[in-house]
Amino acid sequence: MKMLFRISLITLWLMSAMACGGSSSSPTTAEATATDTGTNETKPSTDPKENAPTEEEQDPVDEEEPPPSGNIPAPTEETTLSACAADVFTRWQTNTTVIPTELVTPTEAHGLTIQSTTIQNQRTLDVTFTSDNLTRAATARLVLPANYSKHCEYPVLYLLHGGGGTHEDWSWLGAEQTTANVPIILVQIDGGKGSWFADAKFPSPNGDWLAEGILEQNVNRFINGSRDMDFKVFLDALNPIPNGPPKWESYIIEQLIPWVDDNLSTRNQRNGRAIAGLSMGGYGAMSYITRYPELFIAGAAFSGAVDTTDTLISQWVGVSPLIEGRLPYTIFGPYGADIQARQAHNPTMNVSNLLPWRDDIHLAFYYGNGNAGELDFTPIDEAQALVPDPMKWLTEGVQDILSNTQLLLPDLPNRLSNPMGWIQEQEVHQMNLNMQRELAALGIPYQDHGYGDGMHTGTYWKRSLQQELPHILNAFGALPPAPIRQARAVVGKDAITDGNFEMPHMGPWQCTNTCGKDEGLGFAFQGENNGYATGTLGRNEIRQTVNVLPHHTYQLSAWVRTSDNFSNGYIGARELNGTNVKRQLLSPHTDYTKLVLEFDTNEHTTLEVYANVVAKKGIDTWLQIDDVSLITHEP
Repeated sequence: MKMLFRISLITLWLMSAMACGGSSSSPTTAEATATDTGTNETKPSTDPKENAPTEEEQDPVDEEEPPPSGNIPAPTEETTLSACAADVFTRWQTNTTVIPTELVTPTEAHGLTIQSTTIQNQRTLDVTFTSDNLTRAATARLVLPANYSKHCEYPVLYLLHGGGGTHEDWSWLGAEQTTANVPIILVQIDGGKGSWFADAKFPSPNGDWLAEGILEQNVNRFINGSRDMDFKVFLDALNPIPNGPPKWESYIIEQLIPWVDDNLSTRNQRNGRAIAGLSMGGYGAMSYITRYPELFIAGAAFSGAVDTTDTLISQWVGVSPLIEGRLPYTIFGPYGADIQARQAHNPTMNVSNLLPWRDDIHLAFYYGNGNAGELDFTPIDEAQALVPDPMKWLTEGVQDILSNTQLLLPDLPNRLSNPMGWIQEQEVHQMNLNMQRELAALGIPYQDHGYGDGMHTGTYWKRSLQQELPHILNAFGALPPAPIRQARAVVGKDAITDGNFEMPHMGPWQCTNTCGKDEGLGFAFQGENNGYATGTLGRNEIRQTVNVLPHHTYQLSAWVRTSDNFSNGYIGARELNGTNVKRQLLSPHTDYTKLVLEFDTNEHTTLEVYANVVAKKGIDTWLQIDDVSLITHEP
């Protein structure tokens, strides 16, 4: 039967995977689980990819010996796999995994000098650059597909942050989890906290004092009772010394994107790039795709400020440089004098550039109306987790102070706890309608995902990315085989990889906020190493994504100990969207204690195993974990 099944798959493969990397007609995990609400297509799709069969319409999978991701058949005399497909098939056949970040060796090119590289986890690598286009170093976060292969050509989704944000923001909003089993590369860009992703017209003050952390250092000194504050930094800020204006657009378009194509295994063409962003980043995404449509096949704006025509948004743009310690009105100029430069970058004013591409482009808009919505009240532990370092958050995001206050005061009425979120989203609502009106007038298709009630809040952007990802994947067309993230699920085999934490770096383990490995410090239950999560505020978590068999009972076990002040935290298993399948509230364990949970997987084939600690402000709280296992037996 297995041979007959494989022969039948050969036909599928030959029809759908002749391009390097191959393609599966079945949806990815993200496509199958994302819920799409409020879609309003202005032009019915005739793309045959949208009529691909669903998972339920595929041939059933032989549970004893499932095919590898992407329906890659075993090589036979009748078929020759591409190098990409053969590599993925070999990994599946040998039931092995590969750590993606170990396959990347960043090199300097396109005018970028590498200042540092930092491995965040097995999929995520931060690369910090200096450039003549910038007045400070900038970091790009590269999130690779699980079991990344140099033989495959992956499409890239570029993600832009909002005002006051950094390259880390989309990690906080779950981008890595959302793409856990999707064969694409994410690039999370540091594009300047108040830059509007443009080449500024006027120079910076000396040294970008806020971005370099000097103000933060002085505030910390003041809080700690020190009297050695360096007031010279404030005088420097008021006495600008021409260093040249930061050119964020030139850095991103002319240097970073070509660098990514040179250093990673990408599909180096238009149908291999998409761009999306939130708030100011939504503006950036639409500004770039309307002015560089030859570079991107898809663009999405999440609460994007996509029309900078009126006076209010012009003033907003004007004062934004203050967020990064630059003088106001240094991007396009003061109101009145900025009209030509501002409108030249305005997405709504540039939609006509898309006319040659209107039959081959995907545009999507997600936005609320400014009224309090279902996702505007954030549970206190999640709210704290989004603000792991309040001093850093305070000094790095003046705009975020106004727009995200509800994270710290989640139980107050929204218009009191979020004094700017409703105003911002009301403006955003009108901007999106303006741009859509221009697109419709020219017959350029777009998707309208206005969700009604909702303010300028991160929880909506997290959900919007989950909903948008299947549409972006559809725009990309043929994809490499889905990642072999983890050795395939087998009855009696431990689904956890590196459960004793003996692999180098973080291996398959990932972090929310602060976690890691204690290597050779004598803290392990047994062996040399153990995992830990620790912090002084919010949720700190260590986690791993695993493959499981559906409709099986699994036993999760781990040895855990905690600080004696431990008061809140969980161990458990959950869906990739955060919905818990099973969790257990932890209590203080000053000695290693074995904890065991049992649960049924129902229809799930992929879950996330985690352990976390929720710390109270200013109180150092930790947990240590070792010898984690997840095993099932015949039902």
